[in-house]
Amino acid sequence: MRVGHWTLPALIAVASFSGWQFCNAQPGRLIAPASRVGGCTGLPYSAKETQTHIKTDADGTTTEHIQVQLVWRDADGRTRNETRWKTRSGEESKEHYVTVYDPVQRMHLAWHTGGSSAKAAHVKPFLEREGSPRCPAPPGPQARRNPGDFTVEFLPPTTVNGIPVVVNRNTKVVPVGEIGNDHEFTIIQEWWISTDLGVVMRHANEDPRIGKIVVELSDVNRADPDPALFKVPEGYDVREDPPLTPTALDRIMRDVTPVMPATPSK
Repeated sequence: MRVGHWTLPALIAVASFSGWQFCNAQPGRLIAPASRVGGCTGLPYSAKETQTHIKTDADGTTTEHIQVQLVWRDADGRTRNETRWKTRSGEESKEHYVTVYDPVQRMHLAWHTGGSSAKAAHVKPFLEREGSPRCPAPPGPQARRNPGDFTVEFLPPTTVNGIPVVVNRNTKVVPVGEIGNDHEFTIIQEWWISTDLGVVMRHANEDPRIGKIVVELSDVNRADPDPALFKVPEGYDVREDPPLTPTALDRIMRDVTPVMPATPSK
């Protein structure tokens, strides 16, 4: 197996993928990985998040890429995400990329730390529909109305790195020709969800078109993080970016309140 290390452009590209989006876009249109839930209040924690992408090429070569992030959430629902990556020589970069989601002040923050980048923090106000408090819950049973719908099944409760979780699996078989494919293939998505902690402890997405991506939390600490982690460091030039232009979907969703399904009995 050939193992590769992420460069920053690769991190940004893969960070935009997530099978189930629980929170809103971070600065620069990054999408929060599946473990973080912006606006989920009263459930502070910190953890290490590891995202592994395994892909097999047409010639049979398998590559594995690993991205590591440190994540924090305070009792008010603020989240901090610190992305770390490897240099071309394989050493961990001294520079890290930090994003903060602040539903209290209704803004996103982003800056680089520990490297040679300019000491500048970018601030972007929320869109109108952002910031509603919510925590994850497994989806309820879904009737298959069309042959191509995902089949949803609940798996026995278990633990991930010592945290009790409920588990569900979504499976979809894509028949020949549905999307121009010359053979049938199967997409499998699985979530290990801690309803007590309010996070997705593990999320796996397996699709032969992109390979297998697994995002998993470890080293979970339930203490309330230091408030300074969610503030721009001293000495940084704060630059306010204009809010993203609302799309047609943003305008439609502005007055829609998400309804999370009830947690299945354990």
